[in-house]
Amino acid sequence: MLKPSAPRGWVCAFCTVPVLAVVAIALLAFSPASRHTTASAKGIRASQPVTPAARGRVQAHFAALPLAFEENKGQTDAQVEYMARGNGYTLFLTANDAVFSLHSASAASKISTIRSGTQLRAKNLPKQSNTQESTAAVRMQLAGGNAQAKISASGQLPGKSNYFIGNDPSKWQTDVAHYARVSYQDVYPGINLAFHGAQRQVEFDFVVAAGANPAPIGFHFTGVQNIKTDDSGNLVVSSAAGDVLLHKPVAYQEQNGARQPVDAQFILRANNQVSFDLGNYDHNRELVIDPSVSVEYSTYLGGSGDDEGEAITFDSGGNAYVTGNTQSANFPGFSSTNKLVGVTNVFVTKIKADGSGLIYSVYIGGSGNDNGNGIAVNSSGDAFVVGATTSSNFPHTTGAFQTALAIGATGNAFVSKLNPTGGIVYSTYLGGNGADAALGMALDSGGNVYAVGATSSTNFPTTASPLQASAGGGFVSKLSPLGNGASDLVYSSYLGGIGDSVAGAALDWSDDLFVTGQTSDSSFHTTTGAYQTVYGGGSSDAFVTVINPAGNGFVYSTFLGGSGLDAGGGIAVDATGNAYITGLTESTNFPVSSSSYQKTNAGGNSDAFVTKLTPAGNGAADLAYSTYLGGSGADFGASIAVDGSNNAYVTGQTDSANFPTASATQPSLGGSKDAFVTELNSAGSQLVFSTYLGGSADEDDAGNFGAIAVDVPGDSIYVTGNTASTDFPTQAPYPYAGGNANAGGNDAFVVKYAQPAFSLTATAPAAVSAGASSTSTVTLTSFNGYSSPVTLSCTVTGTGSPLPGCSVTGTNPQTPTPGGAISTVTITTTGPGGSLLRPGKFFYAIWLPIAGLSLAGMGFSTSRPRRKQMFGLLILGIVLTGLLLMPACGGGSSTTPPPTCATAPTVPTGLAASGTTSTATTLNWTASTVGANCSVTKYTVYQNGTAIGSPTTNTLNVTGLTPSTQYSFTVSATDSAGASAQSSALSVTTGSGATPSGSYTITITGTDASNRSQSSQVTLTVN
Repeated sequence: MLKPSAPRGWVCAFCTVPVLAVVAIALLAFSPASRHTTASAKGIRASQPVTPAARGRVQAHFAALPLAFEENKGQTDAQVEYMARGNGYTLFLTANDAVFSLHSASAASKISTIRSGTQLRAKNLPKQSNTQESTAAVRMQLAGGNAQAKISASGQLPGKSNYFIGNDPSKWQTDVAHYARVSYQDVYPGINLAFHGAQRQVEFDFVVAAGANPAPIGFHFTGVQNIKTDDSGNLVVSSAAGDVLLHKPVAYQEQNGARQPVDAQFILRANNQVSFDLGNYDHNRELVIDPSVSVEYSTYLGGSGDDEGEAITFDSGGNAYVTGNTQSANFPGFSSTNKLVGVTNVFVTKIKADGSGLIYSVYIGGSGNDNGNGIAVNSSGDAFVVGATTSSNFPHTTGAFQTALAIGATGNAFVSKLNPTGGIVYSTYLGGNGADAALGMALDSGGNVYAVGATSSTNFPTTASPLQASAGGGFVSKLSPLGNGASDLVYSSYLGGIGDSVAGAALDWSDDLFVTGQTSDSSFHTTTGAYQTVYGGGSSDAFVTVINPAGNGFVYSTFLGGSGLDAGGGIAVDATGNAYITGLTESTNFPVSSSSYQKTNAGGNSDAFVTKLTPAGNGAADLAYSTYLGGSGADFGASIAVDGSNNAYVTGQTDSANFPTASATQPSLGGSKDAFVTELNSAGSQLVFSTYLGGSADEDDAGNFGAIAVDVPGDSIYVTGNTASTDFPTQAPYPYAGGNANAGGNDAFVVKYAQPAFSLTATAPAAVSAGASSTSTVTLTSFNGYSSPVTLSCTVTGTGSPLPGCSVTGTNPQTPTPGGAISTVTITTTGPGGSLLRPGKFFYAIWLPIAGLSLAGMGFSTSRPRRKQMFGLLILGIVLTGLLLMPACGGGSSTTPPPTCATAPTVPTGLAASGTTSTATTLNWTASTVGANCSVTKYTVYQNGTAIGSPTTNTLNVTGLTPSTQYSFTVSATDSAGASAQSSALSVTTGSGATPSGSYTITITGTDASNRSQSSQVTLTVN
């Protein structure tokens, strides 16, 4: 059936009107006469950089206290502002003092120790027992301090505390926040005090501005039985629950990347008062009292037998890998399938980056004596271990280079590879008919192992065209652990004379092998132009030798020694191919450089030495620097590492009471022999950090002098060795049974130190009213020659909405400097807002008047040619539009009409608003139901009775609202049969639009390209 054409034609003709309107608008919009450009620029006033005040910091590290401070919401006495809990004590911070509530078993007489400059370690904290518990409250109050100091917390941490005490819910405290820092402002004129956490420590810092007088700083103790200083200058505070030991403070100033020591000590005064006495220092530069290096964790590692840590390394995640030997059947990780087999077995232990647990710990060995002496790890987490074994049943794998202990041997070297879970995937003997031991190793990027050591075998495995065909005391071997039998040995050679040994190995970027050790052979091979081509004399010299990647030629080789006994113990290589060597010397004429830190032997039996060589073949010019390192006793350098800034890190053993220290975490000798850990600057002229490490017995004894490793930034230092001390200084120890105590005999120890490359401090922004902005001055200070750009960012947290905004408006990135580099962070707030114009449907309603005016304007034009042109264009538009629409105006064939929708939708229900701000809200409602053959085509939303939108789904984002205004919203639904009634009205009130009054935390973070990061938090008060 044909439909009537006239109505269809009328509809099509009417459709030309909006087409003409659009054309008219387009003509107006692109008419040159209608173009008008306005340029404006909003002026930004940059705040002037403020020269940073030189700062002095008195820090006291309280190890093993918690990281989190809780605000007192009623869970404790009303005088307490914040509290923090530790193992065996609780710290309460009031308006005027800090109170330590201590408790311990009465049978214990152990001492809680404050390490670092003034650092409290949870060392021998009282254990739970059946003995009567004694308690004490030690109150530490600032002597003469400001009792009205403003207290604030910053740096909210993840996690909350809940207190459900009693049966009255109104007295329960929930969602009690945890904070990283509690600050007291102006405790003395120009001096602030802050308590904060560092790993598992809590520190309190005094920040002394330039021009401020640090003399008034002091403590008044109550609740104590006695206060005294010991022979080492440590402060001993005795209470009924035990003693607390504050180590002698250490102070220094940075200048040109080097640290200059400043004398600092405790002074006892009347009435249990203690103050600090500082030596002369430059009041225009920052003074640090207490070290920037801290102990991240320190733990025993062992069982009931003797255990020794011989080598250490780490992976990209900061996990530590340790090897050595154990005689303990209960070494950590033991089980029915992982157990001691012989008298002494190798152990390989992987420790979590934070020291909180073991990832794996395995025995390796047979029925004899086995020892791990070197370890390395690849990027996949495979560990490679070398050492020595006397076991005829030492584990070996199919296809290994050598699957049996050599005939006639009393011991052979071994090379083993472990997968990331500690399983053996390759293991081989390496040796001949004598006694062989791998003492050190290196690993290249291809997974090849370079094993070096000592041999007495006359048939030690060598390859064709070796460096040295004749038998000698040292060996160097490159092995590819692929399981291809004899072909796994890439190259192997003797090195040196009978009785010589190779103690350490390192690789440069081109896989040249650098080795050091001890030789008594005056004909030891040296190369032309080497630093020292003649044997120095005495019973032995150290040597430094560089071998090409093929293992068939010397790149460089030199003696290193004086007229006494000299021996190389460890070697490292920097990114440009310079060699760093440590060892021991008894020579009074050991080679030293003119700018070295210590130019003479300190008078003991031996000193350690640290030497940097450039193997260029330029004779004496090859000596970049060389220094003694020691005191009046016997000192030995065992292992060395180097960071990306070419600072050298050394560990070994000392029995010198005057071993050189700087920023020490342990400033005095703990027993008869201690380990030491020392960092030298890149010029070898200054100590960056140097400390004793040990308890009241011996460390690194019995010929084992420990090992050290450091990451490229120098942020983390890893040390291992052995200890017979029952009071070795532990911190955050691995929590196995007895993890903070010697389990018997000698135990291995593992220590991880942390030191920042730079610090970040920020000033508190001035309080503002809503709508105003404030600034914080950020200071970036470098340590140890650090000079990389740091990118600053900021975030704002708080309970108000809208939150303030923040941005870095100063130099960014900024490069830290020793004196402090400055940048600025600007914090902005929002003031009460005005009404914002929101486009509505009236915009579309004005199109037709615009079109009409446009056409009228053309009609009244006095220019006939222009009128004719415009008329022609309009006629052309009408014709084209008619042609386009004409097919739609035509008839069609007869069809059966589709089913019709006869019922309007139900009224929408459940209208609700969410996410309401000062200028916007989101509306949601329950979809309407419809009848047969019906579907909702649209919803219509009404604001104060006026339609504002027609969504097809049951949600609408409404914008452009006025702050602090009440609105009424309704919604209706439409289908082809008609529209429903409007829903019940919903009332919505917008926010004020202004940042609410209150306190907001601004976290300012600086991050460099190596993802090293430091943060500071300041508080903005909005009035």
